[in-house]
Amino acid sequence: MTCIDRANFNKVRLKGRGETPTSVLGSLNIGYSKTGFTPFNTTKSKQYVAAYLAAHPGTTSLTFTVPFESATQVQNNAKFLQKTFTECGITMNILNEEQAVWAGKAYNVVTGKQPYDALYTAGLTDVVAVGNFAIFATNQFPADSPNPLKAFFRNTLGPLYNLNRHTDTSIDDLLWQGRAASTKAASKAAYQAATQKIQEQGIMTSIANFGWSLVSNKKSKLSAPGSIAIVKGQATQPVSPSWTDWAGLSKG
Repeated sequence: MTCIDRANFNKVRLKGRGETPTSVLGSLNIGYSKTGFTPFNTTKSKQYVAAYLAAHPGTTSLTFTVPFESATQVQNNAKFLQKTFTECGITMNILNEEQAVWAGKAYNVVTGKQPYDALYTAGLTDVVAVGNFAIFATNQFPADSPNPLKAFFRNTLGPLYNLNRHTDTSIDDLLWQGRAASTKAASKAAYQAATQKIQEQGIMTSIANFGWSLVSNKKSKLSAPGSIAIVKGQATQPVSPSWTDWAGLSKG
C-alpha cells in the first residue's frame, strides 16, 4: 500500500477526473477518516521489502499476483500499477482472467479462503454507508440474531463480500453501532472508528474514487432515474457501482 501512487494514477489513467483518495472511503461518506490511511511512500515501501526479504532467507523478491480482465483500459491500469511496484522492488504478476471467472473464485465462501493475493475491483460506495457494510464486516449477519435461519445466512451469505477474509469482529461491532446509533454524530463516530481500524491494519485501500453524473432534459419532460420511489416518501438510489435505476425514466 505504500507503493500505490494514487495521485499519478488519477492524473495519468483517469485524466484527473477522479478523486485522489486520502481514505478507503470517499470524502462524502459518513465513515470518511484519514486516520491510519497508508500514503504513497517509496522509501518506506523499500524498507518493508528489505525487512520481508531478511525475514525469509532464500527468497529473492516480494511477489504477488492479481487478476485483471482483458479490457484494454483495465490492462493499462494494471501495467501502471505494475511499473510503480517495480520501482519499490516489488513484483506484481498480472493474471489475465475475466471478471466472471475471478469473481466466481473470489466470492466462494465454501473454502473460507481467498485464492488471490489481492484484487483490483470497484466495491465501496461514496455516500451510502449501508452499501459498504458487507465489504467491511467479517459477516453481514449478527452472531446474536434470533432468526432461526441464522446459521444458514451466516455460513453462506454472511461472509460473501468479505473479500479480504479478515477476521476482526471488533470492526463488525463498530459497524453495527453505526447503524444502530440514534444520532448522526454517534453514527459518524462509530463508522469512522471502523474505517480507522481497517486502514491501520491494512485490510484494504483505495486507488481512485469515481463519481457519476445524471442528466435529464426538462424541456422534453423526462423524469430522472430514481424518481419513482419503491416506498412512499422515500427516495431511491439512482446509481450504484453495479446498477442504474432506470425505472423512473419516462416521458411526462
